[in-house]
Amino acid sequence: MILEDNFKVKRRFPLQTAGHLELPTHFLETTLPKLGGGVVLDEDGLLFGAYFPVWQDRRKGLFIRATHSFDLPSLEIIRQNNPWVEFVDFVSLDSEGAKSFEVIVKSSTDELRITMPSRDDAISAQSVHGIIWGTDATYPFDLFQQNGVAATRLVAKVGDLVVGFLLGFWGQSEGRFWLESQILGVLPEFRHRNIGKLLKLQQREDAKSESVNVIHWTVDPLLRINALLNFNGLGGIATKFQSNHYAFVNGLNQVKASRFTISWAVDDVILSKFKAEFGSVADKYLMIEHPVWKLPTKIDRTADLLVEIPEDWTRLQRSNLEEALAIREKTDVVFKAFIGAEEGLYVPGRLVDIGGRVYLICKPFSKLKHLLNELTYI
Repeated sequence: MILEDNFKVKRRFPLQTAGHLELPTHFLETTLPKLGGGVVLDEDGLLFGAYFPVWQDRRKGLFIRATHSFDLPSLEIIRQNNPWVEFVDFVSLDSEGAKSFEVIVKSSTDELRITMPSRDDAISAQSVHGIIWGTDATYPFDLFQQNGVAATRLVAKVGDLVVGFLLGFWGQSEGRFWLESQILGVLPEFRHRNIGKLLKLQQREDAKSESVNVIHWTVDPLLRINALLNFNGLGGIATKFQSNHYAFVNGLNQVKASRFTISWAVDDVILSKFKAEFGSVADKYLMIEHPVWKLPTKIDRTADLLVEIPEDWTRLQRSNLEEALAIREKTDVVFKAFIGAEEGLYVPGRLVDIGGRVYLICKPFSKLKHLLNELTYI
């Protein structure tokens, strides 16, 4: 058995074989290595498993999801390669697979319930994923099972209908853990009811119960509706930018998938301080605007930076792909030059409407450094 990191995976075998694990190829290529996980190959270099870091019952471990069973010496190899682990567990997809279990209701209103999914709910969530993104590259439903690999497994239900879901994983670096919120979706006909926000708030409550201090996820920097939720609604901030983060297209993403990394404070006091920092635009600010997004020639690193974003990025990709590609290229140049949690760079954290045009408010990192240092890992 061989453990592989991301770069070796790309050289060793075509990830089309990922279909055996029913895990999206982009997840195995990009996300899993970032989380501190990886893939397992047999002696012939063929993929038969993936391993995930897990924080379970206040213990640090690895969870292996494989197409077939393997022996205890193989588990010991994985443990030796990750000296921080306190336990190793695994599930074999050639066994009985995901089981039914008691549904735990997290929160509810007269109409909506946020719950841990039953087996049928998990299957429905997989279908909802495919409908929203227009793709067959969905996450397998067994990831939602209790005491399994996922850190967040939530569905939103109206009556018996699953209308939304939230799936997240544990991330680790040298045995230091955070919560990585991987994917959130709500059926189009049930949007504008705060369902996405309610799912995220429940995730935050669950993180508190696990003593987790920070939640990360990635978002398209040009998608206004998501920015309104992530920044204005939840109080998250963007701490990193990566161009062409995912090498795929689907029904929602027609151009290269550039992404912000969102960091969200779980502690109420720290979160309120971040919200206060972004409560208004400073007296001094620079503006980078549509349609040219021209970089300023003189930069005052103590001033706020305002970057305009398109009105409807999803619709623009469908109606005028050429213009969308041009906008992505221009804004990528801006975000690469200015965005990041480093000295001399800026951290986005809110949307503001000025004269009917919408801008990302970006604050100098130097003003937020003291707060960012408080987002420690377990």
